Amino acid sequence: METQRDDRVYQYDASGSQRTWTFRGATREIIWNEENLASEIKVFNQTRSRNLYDGEGQRAISKHDVVDLEETAYISQDLTIRDAESAATPRFSA
Repeated sequence: METQRDDRVYQYDASGSQRTWTFRGATREIIWNEENLASEIKVFNQTRSRNLYDGEGQRAISKHDVVDLEETAYISQDLTIRDAESAATPRFSA
């Protein structure tokens, strides 16, 4: 299935997962794993982003190769480590 919105074109597979989107001549492809989680994004057939998931299906590590290789580890909902630097996620309670 294909849809278009403004100057973007989206394609979906039979299960409804987005397969590609094209914007200004650049097509991005989403690769889904066996659990239907986005595992890889390619631009011009080159991998630009990879996601690894834990046993519960939560994203554990995300690697991006856009400008420089960047890696983010999601330790818990309160702790994220990006390129070996710790960053606590602020949590507020009312």
